[in-house]
Amino acid sequence: MNRLVFTIAVAAFFAAVTSSASAQCSATDGIITVTLDQVNQSQFQYQWTVTNSDNGNGNRLTDVWFEIGSADTVSTSTVVAGWTNTIELVDATWTGLHFLHASGPSICAGGGSCGSTSETFNYALNQLVSSVRVRTIQANGHQADFTNFNSSTPGCEFLPVELASFDAQADARSILLSWTTASEDNSAGFEVQHRRADRFKAIGFVAAAGNSDRLRDYSFVHHIDGPAFGAYRLKMIDLDGTFEYSPIVEIAGSLPDGHYLSPGYPNPFNPEMSIELLVERDQHVRVEVYDVLGGLVATLADRVLSAGQNTVLTFRADGLPSGLYIVRAAGATFGSYRTVTLLK
Repeated sequence: MNRLVFTIAVAAFFAAVTSSASAQCSATDGIITVTLDQVNQSQFQYQWTVTNSDNGNGNRLTDVWFEIGSADTVSTSTVVAGWTNTIELVDATWTGLHFLHASGPSICAGGGSCGSTSETFNYALNQLVSSVRVRTIQANGHQADFTNFNSSTPGCEFLPVELASFDAQADARSILLSWTTASEDNSAGFEVQHRRADRFKAIGFVAAAGNSDRLRDYSFVHHIDGPAFGAYRLKMIDLDGTFEYSPIVEIAGSLPDGHYLSPGYPNPFNPEMSIELLVERDQHVRVEVYDVLGGLVATLADRVLSAGQNTVLTFRADGLPSGLYIVRAAGATFGSYRTVTLLK
């Protein structure tokens, strides 16, 4: 497997696993301590312990989150009586595994109705990732974030992260992506992916060294139409076809005209085209399509759009004749249009 892959772990079901290793990397925030106990790298399985050293009722632990970049959880378990685990989307770049205390004893010192001092959490992932963030919430509302579980954390060196850096820099018309690998094994190359709306799309490919035991630098220039906006990641592909994803780099540029209406794509189109719209502040926006005679043929949007949120609108021209069409967007602070051609 390509050792460019990012690894993290949170183990499950160690009774059935023989290749687990001791991890013991730990972090403390006040009365809460989180420890990564064991890992089975081949199965992407990991085991955590969360400890609460305070026995006060208000300080009891009620929620535990594990936030994992670029991976999905394939199996979960917990020994905490009355806790339930659910996979929830925290935001566009993180998958959250949430252990919510529904009933039964909470985590806090003292025993009895207060529960036990510590509990163990297990889950398995579908791939290797580079880091994990643990969040705990107490009954009094105190929230603690543990962000330092990665390959550079003492005791966590077994999590192999061979991508040393990944960065993006924007100018007026392009994004320069640069990354450095610490080592490579059987690597074919890097598919560069970009996301402006709801999904990543491949925009280029950079060949890799194949095998290397020293630092290697790579770069890719993404030429853009409009403001720098969106997210980038690398799909790191081995010669045998297996692959892993890098961490995600976000880009947020300015909107000098207060908005951005992209060209329609594809253009010419048949029968469907898409167009993107960004606004610099929240406002009600109406987006309409007209024919060359000024007749309204479609309304693509008539609602409030949020500032900085890339909105993708789709126009289907089923039943309309070939020709030129005008897409007009109007809000409280702007008015703009693009022309597109339907070619059947």
